[in-house]
Amino acid sequence: MKEIAMEKYHSIVDLPYPKSKLHPRLSMQQRAAQFAPFAALTGHNVATSEAQRYLEEPLELADDAQEELKRKLDYLASIASTHPRIIICYFEEDGRKAGGFYRECQARLAKLDAYRRVLILEQGITIAFDNLRALEVMD
Repeated sequence: MKEIAMEKYHSIVDLPYPKSKLHPRLSMQQRAAQFAPFAALTGHNVATSEAQRYLEEPLELADDAQEELKRKLDYLASIASTHPRIIICYFEEDGRKAGGFYRECQARLAKLDAYRRVLILEQGITIAFDNLRALEVMD
């Protein structure tokens, strides 16, 4: 079979490679760049970087830590009208995939909404009671 194919091209097999007098030979990078816009995996880099992004899972508080946090929230509710400065640690859920990050913040309390079970800080940040992990009242 190979011999039949070679017979078809016997007359041109040994001819030298034709070199253009008008166009210089392209480097490997230039040749590769010609085909870059036709990449089969467009958006692949974005998808893999999103998959590699590390997120934490929310941890459950122990019963005694939950009781202490509840006591601190009750105290905070009693002095909320004074807009005290607080330090809080809370879990912030990620908007794109499951999981999130733990954040620590020092701010003034704007409002404690017991009905909606949220803290509203002066910066406009709203934090659900269920996402709180630690709370300290500064003044």
